[in-house]
Amino acid sequence: MTKRPLNLVLLGLFEPSQELRDMHVFLKAAESLDGKLAEKARRLDDLYTQGTEDAKSFEAMLLDYTRLFLSPGSPPAKNYLTCWKDKLGDKILD
Repeated sequence: MTKRPLNLVLLGLFEPSQELRDMHVFLKAAESLDGKLAEKARRLDDLYTQGTEDAKSFEAMLLDYTRLFLSPGSPPAKNYLTCWKDKLGDKILD
């Protein structure tokens, strides 16, 4: 098995974008996974695609992302992806 399962987690930490939707990264990750994990990755791709196609849904995704990771004071979750990406550069999605 490749590093793809970790990539699924990391991709969930990226700010939603049209570029990520067009790359179908969750679907590509599913190609390297087995069984239920592959099925979940394909479902994530479906949900991500649906969520970013509609402008209102996309705005809701961005708001949720902001609330979760970028809220003033102490956000509910800390996004360490920025630190990892600084260290790993473009290899983070390999």
